[in-house]
Amino acid sequence: MSVFRSLSLVAMLGVMLLGASPAMKTYVSPKYHVSVTYPSSWIDKGVAKVDLLNPDYTGAYNSFAFGPKMDGEILVAVVPSAPMTRDAFLAAYQSILDEMGMNLKAENVSDVEVNGLKGFQFDYGAGTQIGRVHLAVFFANGKRYVIEAMGFDERKGEYASYATVIDDVFASFKLLPGA
Repeated sequence: MSVFRSLSLVAMLGVMLLGASPAMKTYVSPKYHVSVTYPSSWIDKGVAKVDLLNPDYTGAYNSFAFGPKMDGEILVAVVPSAPMTRDAFLAAYQSILDEMGMNLKAENVSDVEVNGLKGFQFDYGAGTQIGRVHLAVFFANGKRYVIEAMGFDERKGEYASYATVIDDVFASFKLLPGA
């Protein structure tokens, strides 16, 4: 057996024993100048009109989503916006949740920095019927950038099983030149 084949076999066994990271692909939005990397086996769920602070948002198609199945997904949205403090955003977001009759509160609020972009992150819905929703929010260049993981059923352990991948996807978010 050649040295190359022996090393290849050792590498394959290591991957099998230690577990492998899923194959990843990068989505690049030429319109919004952002990129994010996610498992290549996940479903592309297309684009939509989304503004978390304005449910009646009529702007351009400004978001894209992908996920491992039809329910769970990660949504990335870009909305024209003046900068907001973390507290101002959370208050505005809370008022939307309250108007929708959802008895939910932001939890695990913290500052976050991803690839030099400073923002904040929070969860809501943990332990409820809708399940844990995790968001990261950034303001830059007259826009609000939101990454949101939702629809992973906690009661079935889905969020826990995808937690590391979700963290990796969030950490891969980048603003590209022209943003």
